[in-house]
Amino acid sequence: MKRPKFYFSSIRVRLLVWCCLLVLASLSLFAMGVYLHRVSSVRERAFERFTLMRDINAAEINAWIDRIHEDMELAADDADFIRACRSLFANRVSGPAELAVLDSLFKSRIRHFDAYAEFFIIGASGGTILYSTDRDRIGYNCYGYAYFTEAMKGREFYIRDFPSPKEFDRPSVTFSMPLHMGQPGPSGVLVGRIDLRRALAKLFSAKARFGKTGRTLIVDRDHVSLNDPGEHDAVKVNKVIDEASVQALRGGTGIVEYEDYRGIGSIAAYTYIPRLSWGFMVKQDSLEVFEPAREMLGSMILLILLLLGIASAVAILVARNLTGPVLSLISVASKIQSGDLNARNPSGGNDELGYLARSFNSMADTIVNELNFQKTCSDLIEIMVATIDLDSFSSNIIMKFMEITGSCIGAFYVLTPDGRDFTHLTSIGLDSEAIVNFHAETLEGEFGRALAMRRITRTEIVSETRQFRLRTVIGDVMPKELVTIPVIAHNTCVAIISLASLRGYTEPALRILQQIWPVMNTAFSNILAIEERKKLSTELEMKNRLLETKQDALQRQAYELQRQTEMVRRQNYTLQEQRKIVEESSRLKTEFLSNMSHELRTPLNSILSLSRVLLLNKSSNLTEEQKGYIEIIERNGDHLLALINDILDLSKIESGRIDLKPRMISLRSVLGVIVENFEQLAEDKGILLRLQIPEDLPDVETDEARLYQILQNIIGNAVKFTEQGGVVISAVREGALIAVNVVDTGIGIAEEDLPRIFEEFRQIDGTLTRKYEGTGLGLAIAYKSAHLINATIEVSSSLGSGSTFTVRIPVNMNTGRGTQKQVQAETGQQSGVNGRKRVLIVEDDMDTVITLRALLQEDYSLMEAYDGIDGLEKAMEAIPDCILLDIALPRMNGYNVIERLKGDPITSEIPVIAMTAFYLDSDRERILMAGCDDYLMKPFDIEGLKKTIEYWTVMRNEKNPGN
Repeated sequence: MKRPKFYFSSIRVRLLVWCCLLVLASLSLFAMGVYLHRVSSVRERAFERFTLMRDINAAEINAWIDRIHEDMELAADDADFIRACRSLFANRVSGPAELAVLDSLFKSRIRHFDAYAEFFIIGASGGTILYSTDRDRIGYNCYGYAYFTEAMKGREFYIRDFPSPKEFDRPSVTFSMPLHMGQPGPSGVLVGRIDLRRALAKLFSAKARFGKTGRTLIVDRDHVSLNDPGEHDAVKVNKVIDEASVQALRGGTGIVEYEDYRGIGSIAAYTYIPRLSWGFMVKQDSLEVFEPAREMLGSMILLILLLLGIASAVAILVARNLTGPVLSLISVASKIQSGDLNARNPSGGNDELGYLARSFNSMADTIVNELNFQKTCSDLIEIMVATIDLDSFSSNIIMKFMEITGSCIGAFYVLTPDGRDFTHLTSIGLDSEAIVNFHAETLEGEFGRALAMRRITRTEIVSETRQFRLRTVIGDVMPKELVTIPVIAHNTCVAIISLASLRGYTEPALRILQQIWPVMNTAFSNILAIEERKKLSTELEMKNRLLETKQDALQRQAYELQRQTEMVRRQNYTLQEQRKIVEESSRLKTEFLSNMSHELRTPLNSILSLSRVLLLNKSSNLTEEQKGYIEIIERNGDHLLALINDILDLSKIESGRIDLKPRMISLRSVLGVIVENFEQLAEDKGILLRLQIPEDLPDVETDEARLYQILQNIIGNAVKFTEQGGVVISAVREGALIAVNVVDTGIGIAEEDLPRIFEEFRQIDGTLTRKYEGTGLGLAIAYKSAHLINATIEVSSSLGSGSTFTVRIPVNMNTGRGTQKQVQAETGQQSGVNGRKRVLIVEDDMDTVITLRALLQEDYSLMEAYDGIDGLEKAMEAIPDCILLDIALPRMNGYNVIERLKGDPITSEIPVIAMTAFYLDSDRERILMAGCDDYLMKPFDIEGLKKTIEYWTVMRNEKNPGN
């Protein structure tokens, strides 16, 4: 056998090597984990520190700009400054009086704020400097410079960094603001020039550097560095082009780990200062940032080396303690291998090695006992094989069995040729009066048990004082223990050996009997038949146990089913109680909304009225900015009032407190007013808003307020959700109805969202980041209001392609519903859409609805309702060709819906196919007795479902050819 590549001839060396390797690997992994965690921690703290420094410095720059802005505005608001400027602009030349006033105002600022380099005033006419703290610049023409031209465009405050070098001899930043002296446009421009070198040196004198390599940098739009951390009072023109500066000048804010413009790894936090178009960075070299982590790694390496030395010393001591007992075990094993079976290890201590030594000794004892056992069995087998006649066999077997088992009596009985009795053949120690025959068929006494069980039997007498009498070969005695050995040949017990002991039998003795019993049976040439019978008996026992196990499982399943049934009953009761609570909560919600809407309108109306008074007050001294605030208050108040009105209308409709006032009105006029209201919004969005009304459109009798509310909400939604194209409103008469169509090219509605758009507070995009504002009440109010005036609203849409809302208004409100059915019949709607049959699905389980939709939408025009009342209303309105009706429905169960449908002459001929999960025959009979035409069980068979619908739609058309 080839040795492995790394082979150790000594246990001590092996323990030392593996212990050192294990310690080294563990400590290395630990050190690496600690180092990586330290690096991550240092990086996080550096990111937090740089971000804080960036934000603080950026805030200081913005505060610096704000201070200059406020200072210049304060100077411009000075009364003496205003009088001097008016005289200056009127005379177009600065006199002594004006110079004295302006010098007093601006030169004091230059003295107290050393960043100021110059103040000058430019006249609007010609762009000439009329006044300057630098007298040499008076009369200088600034017409082509941005700080003059941009301020004259009406900018309240304009900042320009680094004007052209021909303007100023030092890098500067100019702050300019227009001066209004009561004229329509600016009369001139006030310009304050800041010496950029001094300003930046003062701002960053104490913060430009931190650590050895940390610094703050400001770059302009040309990537020119505006400050040099090494010299606080100088500005060098250096190009700084790297990832941080590029991202900052693009308007970004963040932190990055990268190679900077020097090619050195760095960490930089950057941001953009929009008012100066500057990029600001706080950066430091990565080597300095991660210096603490590297120092910690060096310490960890020294610690690992120290611990490795300690582990080596410990491994050497452990190896010495372990190898001593192991060498002793090796010595004893060698002696046993050489034939000394009496060699044993000292017991040793109570540790694992001591336990191993005792186990080794026990194993040696077991080996000796097993050898003695095998020798005894071998002697018995040799006797059986060597015996050639029955008498010798019986005598030798009895003598040997008594010898190895310590029996005091032994007897051998054989079966007579007729197979009826067992007769005595030979015995030792048996009383002659006890020699009797035993019947083979009656299975009596000691032999009966052995014959019945067909194996060696052992009978123990538990108590000698008990009068337990057994008919045995030795008569009526009270032995300690009996052993009966049947001899099997050709599937028949042909002989019986009986042994008796007054002391009892040991386990080794019984084991020997069991060991040689198959060999003894082989001598009678029937061992194969015996083994087969044992096998069949074992299989039967296993099957019986399996059957018992299955019976137990069935009993447990029955108990579990009973428990689940009780649980479902309790859950149903809980659901009923919760439904009552929900209904009460809904009623309280409606009352609360109604009351709170009224309570909010009173203070809101006061707010709107007072804001309007402030805006209309001509003598008010409010500034334009304050007027803008009041306009914002008024606009948001109007929006809030409209929302409260919507909530109030919805609560009134739900509580049934709407009083309808039907009268004849002109639909043309109502639509004209609504379109006129939305024309400005459509024009602002750049979309088309068109009204197409025929000249002969008749007036309608209805409630004008409800009709106006319905049409305004639908048209308003169309305009709001249309960004391109336009909205077209048309009207056409359909018998006793007038259909108003609102067609838009907006964002459209997904098919799965169409059934829910008329629900309260339902919006397609309800997230905080949605593009379109609203509360989701408009369509809900329109839908409920339409039911009040017997009108209907239909919608068709596809996502991204626009929507079409159709409002059908009865000419006479009181006959709207019946008339609508007539119009549908006249226009052929009952025959389906585009020639397809119409199927109404009334089901509250959305999974079932989606399944039916997927199965039937290619062949039929589908309508959906989600409770009994909604299904009944849609069936009355649409008159479908077939209805798929669930029995367990909310609000009104399926049985009540069937009763209402079959009791109405208009809907009585519509085939109704019940859908339910009930499987009992009594349920089927009850459903059919209620009036359903057919019955489908869930889950559906697809072909069976389609065939059932097709059959009943064909049957209906045959009965009613006009449909």
